[in-house]
Amino acid sequence: MGIRGPKVCHDIDIVVTEDLWNGYKNKGWKIKMMPHGSQYLSKEDIELWADWIPGEWNIQKLIAEAEMIKGLPFVKLAEVVKWEKILGRKKDLEDIVYNRKIFTNEII
Repeated sequence: MGIRGPKVCHDIDIVVTEDLWNGYKNKGWKIKMMPHGSQYLSKEDIELWADWIPGEWNIQKLIAEAEMIKGLPFVKLAEVVKWEKILGRKKDLEDIVYNRKIFTNEII
């Protein structure tokens, strides 16, 4: 969310292919687990995810259809909003309200 507006982010979550995730898991990255069982790789303020839980997501499609911002690919905002609605955490719902003020209601 930080790339799209003035929100300050303290880490970066990167959705990657399973092959890339597997390639990095033995290269000094810590394997961490979420309460729902999803694993991710962590190094400093970077997290690599081979899945995007909760919800059913086609990771290859999310990557292929990523929006380019400042030369880097980002999951489309509409998909991020869908994911945040499913999560339903306070901070995610606040992100949705924040983005509604910046972007059109068609996205939200």
